[in-house]
Amino acid sequence: MGLASVPEPEVPARAQRRQYGARCNARTLGEYERLESIERGALLRREGLYSSHISKWRKQRDDGALAALAMPVGRPTAHPLEKEVAWLKRENAQLQADLTTAGSRRRTARRRRGRMPARRSGLPPLRRPTPARPSLRVMDFDTIVIFVGM
Repeated sequence: MGLASVPEPEVPARAQRRQYGARCNARTLGEYERLESIERGALLRREGLYSSHISKWRKQRDDGALAALAMPVGRPTAHPLEKEVAWLKRENAQLQADLTTAGSRRRTARRRRGRMPARRSGLPPLRRPTPARPSLRVMDFDTIVIFVGM
């Protein structure tokens, strides 16, 4: 064993702050208030507390900080609008899925009837000629002429 592994006896270990939960505070405060003044000191010594802890916990209780114990346990209830948005998103996803399946059914039916050629394996899909778009040309400010298929 080296010198580095042996703790120094003269240096005290770093103290940890004690933390008291709200239930423990409420229990101790209730017990403190039920006792006589002589017994209160014994309680503080036994629990390792100071009178400042008691006064601080009384102030918190009066301010309502300990009222969190009365809050319901679990997730908070969702806002009605959040519920409606979630429902609408689910409905939208379902309708999108229905639309996708209906579109593929229509394409299959058209192929069977001969309106749409089936995809040819290994070749790019057939392209239909795009219809000519009408274009507008202004001859003068009073006349507009529409040309088709330029």
